[in-house]
Amino acid sequence: MAFEEAQRRRAADRLRREQLRREEEEREQRAAEARRLAAQARRLEEARRAEERRKEEKRRQDERERAEEERKHFLEADRTTRMREIQRRFESLRLTAGVLLTGYVSVQSGSTIVWRRRFFQLQSDSMLFFKNSEVRRLLSDAHWA
Repeated sequence: MAFEEAQRRRAADRLRREQLRREEEEREQRAAEARRLAAQARRLEEARRAEERRKEEKRRQDERERAEEERKHFLEADRTTRMREIQRRFESLRLTAGVLLTGYVSVQSGSTIVWRRRFFQLQSDSMLFFKNSEVRRLLSDAHWA
């Protein structure tokens, strides 16, 4: 009897150990599954955030491009307006046939690479160059129709 009792206890212990091992394996499997699901959720969240960052950066880039286009359009319109005003003034001054503008300009003469400072007079149909404002000896002139 004692032998049978010992065998029963050993069998019960073995069953208990086997049951504990199975429970431990199931806990490990549930924990591994939970870690896998958490990692998957983390990757999905990171992908969502990355997509949001890409969309935000694209929106900002589009805004910058739109602002740059508006700035260029404004500058072009402003330049066109100023050119029309200059042309209008030029036409009104052309009727007077006087000197439209005088000042100094740097020019390269001929095939030299040296820049020289010259006094100029812009008239309605030509531009005259002089050595300086005091000496009005004509160095060069340019005519246009």
